[in-house]
Amino acid sequence: MEVFDPNKETLEDLERDGFRLIQNRDGFRFGEDTVLLSWFVSENLRLRQGSPIRVLELGTNCGAASILLSARRKDLKIDPAALSDTKETVILDVGNDKTDLIHMGDQDQM
Repeated sequence: MEVFDPNKETLEDLERDGFRLIQNRDGFRFGEDTVLLSWFVSENLRLRQGSPIRVLELGTNCGAASILLSARRKDLKIDPAALSDTKETVILDVGNDKTDLIHMGDQDQM
Protein backbone atom coordinates (compact mmCIF):
# COMPACT_ATOMS: atom_id res chain seq x y z
CA MET A 1 0.00 0.00 0.00
CA GLU A 2 1.39 3.39 -1.04
CA VAL A 3 1.35 5.88 1.85
CA PHE A 4 1.94 9.09 -0.08
CA ASP A 5 0.20 10.17 -3.30
CA PRO A 6 2.10 13.15 -4.79
CA ASN A 7 -0.84 13.92 -7.09
CA LYS A 8 -3.17 14.57 -4.14
CA GLU A 9 -0.80 15.37 -1.28
CA THR A 10 2.33 17.26 -0.35
CA LEU A 11 5.10 15.95 1.89
CA GLU A 12 6.31 18.60 4.34
CA ASP A 13 9.70 18.40 6.04
CA LEU A 14 9.11 19.62 9.61
CA GLU A 15 12.85 20.26 10.02
CA ARG A 16 12.91 18.32 13.30
CA ASP A 17 14.79 15.03 13.48
CA GLY A 18 13.54 13.88 10.08
CA PHE A 19 9.85 14.21 10.97
CA ARG A 20 7.61 14.74 7.95
CA LEU A 21 3.91 15.37 7.46
CA ILE A 22 1.59 14.47 4.60
CA GLN A 23 -1.01 17.13 3.78
CA ASN A 24 -3.88 17.09 1.33
CA ARG A 25 -3.29 19.57 -1.49
CA ASP A 26 -6.91 20.74 -1.46
CA GLY A 27 -7.80 20.38 2.23
CA PHE A 28 -6.72 21.84 5.54
CA ARG A 29 -3.06 22.78 5.73
CA PHE A 30 -1.39 23.45 9.04
CA GLY A 31 0.01 26.90 9.65
CA GLU A 32 1.98 29.00 12.08
CA ASP A 33 -0.67 28.67 14.79
CA THR A 34 -0.12 24.89 14.86
CA VAL A 35 3.64 25.31 15.17
CA LEU A 36 3.18 27.84 17.99
CA LEU A 37 0.71 25.57 19.79
CA SER A 38 3.13 22.63 19.77
CA TRP A 39 5.95 24.90 21.00
CA PHE A 40 3.72 26.25 23.79
CA VAL A 41 2.76 22.76 24.98
CA SER A 42 6.38 21.59 24.77
CA GLU A 43 7.59 24.55 26.84
CA ASN A 44 4.88 24.00 29.45
CA LEU A 45 5.90 20.35 29.72
CA ARG A 46 9.53 21.39 30.12
CA LEU A 47 8.70 23.90 32.85
CA ARG A 48 6.58 21.38 34.74
CA GLN A 49 9.13 18.58 34.74
CA GLY A 50 8.46 16.24 37.63
CA SER A 51 4.75 17.02 37.58
CA PRO A 52 2.60 14.59 35.64
CA ILE A 53 0.77 16.31 32.83
CA ARG A 54 -1.78 15.01 30.38
CA VAL A 55 -2.08 16.24 26.82
CA LEU A 56 -5.03 15.49 24.57
CA GLU A 57 -5.44 16.60 21.00
CA LEU A 58 -8.99 16.62 19.67
CA GLY A 59 -9.80 17.23 16.04
CA THR A 60 -6.30 16.33 14.95
CA ASN A 61 -6.99 16.91 11.25
CA CYS A 62 -3.63 16.13 9.65
CA GLY A 63 -1.98 15.59 13.06
CA ALA A 64 0.57 18.37 12.71
CA ALA A 65 0.39 19.57 16.33
CA SER A 66 0.93 16.09 17.77
CA ILE A 67 3.68 15.26 15.30
CA LEU A 68 5.50 18.54 16.02
CA LEU A 69 5.14 17.92 19.76
CA SER A 70 6.50 14.38 19.35
CA ALA A 71 9.47 15.80 17.44
CA ARG A 72 10.20 18.21 20.30
CA ARG A 73 9.57 15.82 23.20
CA LYS A 74 11.12 12.36 23.14
CA ASP A 75 9.52 11.42 26.48
CA LEU A 76 5.87 11.43 25.39
CA LYS A 77 3.95 8.20 25.92
CA ILE A 78 0.50 7.11 24.81
CA ASP A 79 -1.72 5.73 27.56
CA PRO A 80 -3.36 2.61 26.01
CA ALA A 81 -6.25 2.67 28.52
CA ALA A 82 -7.03 6.32 27.75
CA LEU A 83 -6.88 5.61 24.01
CA SER A 84 -9.29 2.70 24.46
CA ASP A 85 -11.67 4.88 26.49
CA THR A 86 -11.56 7.55 23.80
CA LYS A 87 -12.39 5.04 21.07
CA GLU A 88 -15.33 3.69 23.10
CA THR A 89 -16.62 7.20 23.81
CA VAL A 90 -16.51 8.18 20.14
CA ILE A 91 -18.39 5.01 19.18
CA LEU A 92 -20.95 5.68 21.91
CA ASP A 93 -21.47 9.37 21.13
CA VAL A 94 -20.80 9.63 17.41
CA GLY A 95 -21.30 6.13 16.06
CA ASN A 96 -19.09 3.62 14.32
CA ASP A 97 -19.92 4.73 10.81
CA LYS A 98 -19.00 8.41 11.23
CA THR A 99 -15.58 8.51 12.88
CA ASP A 100 -12.38 6.47 12.88
CA LEU A 101 -9.73 6.72 15.57
CA ILE A 102 -6.41 5.28 14.57
CA HIS A 103 -3.47 4.82 16.90
CA MET A 104 -0.40 4.80 14.71
CA GLY A 105 1.83 3.43 17.47
CA ASP A 106 4.06 4.76 20.18
CA GLN A 107 6.90 7.03 19.14
CA ASP A 108 9.38 4.23 19.90
CA GLN A 109 7.66 2.11 17.27
CA MET A 110 7.55 4.78 14.54
